[in-house]
Amino acid sequence: MRTVLIYVVGALIFSACSQFRGQLDSSEGLEKLIEAEIEASLSGNMGLVTFSGLGDFQWDQLLILAPYSHLGELEKELGVNLDGLSHFDIDQRNDVALIVFLDGNTPVRVVAYPRSSGDFAEIEPVLIPREHTVFQLQPVPSGRVRMRLVGM
Repeated sequence: MRTVLIYVVGALIFSACSQFRGQLDSSEGLEKLIEAEIEASLSGNMGLVTFSGLGDFQWDQLLILAPYSHLGELEKELGVNLDGLSHFDIDQRNDVALIVFLDGNTPVRVVAYPRSSGDFAEIEPVLIPREHTVFQLQPVPSGRVRMRLVGM
């Protein structure tokens, strides 16, 4: 009986752990880099920020997922695999946008970026080539910064 219990508990633990395999977690370090780029652009009164120099990892495309984005629809439309992002529940949230860095059609890093630090909500979900990741900063009266894609 004890042996059976051990196997059952082991199977449950393995099942629970395998459920999270393949999920990407939000990169805090990358979030801080993005925030620093936006702050530097604002304080320097430049009005533009580029992401092409971000990250010490391989990526060639960027995808911005605005609040309430439906991953299943976007996977079909864009031909990318977004399964590893479902735990962010972006289809039910309005406090963050997901900034997804892709290598080919595979997400390699993701940042759940707070809209209070830079609002990407109005950017259409398209695959943006790395060299075109240029955003215009538009301060709004609420104190937020609206981000607009200008690189494409």
